[in-house]
Amino acid sequence: MMLFRPRHKPAPASVPPETRLLDLADSFILKCIDELDPRQEARLREDTPQLQRLFNHTGGWEDIVMSRYGLVPEVRGAIRALWSRSRAVAVEHDEVITPQAFARAVLGKMQPHGEQDRRG
Repeated sequence: MMLFRPRHKPAPASVPPETRLLDLADSFILKCIDELDPRQEARLREDTPQLQRLFNHTGGWEDIVMSRYGLVPEVRGAIRALWSRSRAVAVEHDEVITPQAFARAVLGKMQPHGEQDRRG
């Protein structure tokens, strides 16, 4: 049990790049469906210089995700449409889908650009 909260969040450089990229992609999906916490988005903007160094990229955090996953700008609308359909299906089946569960499901289908498909 943690009795005290750390005073500072870990620096982006202290997190492995693969883990940081997954976190960024998760945030990207949440932003696409208008569910990204504004405080988290502000932290991502603040972290952009470190992220640019970590991923050797000159754009913002969203640009980094899009570049690393080989995404086109239209993906935002496609993710929004999928979110809408997923919620409708969930309602039809008396189920609930949270934004976080949706993001994890979408992220499970994504692979960084250039990686081989390991799903078989």
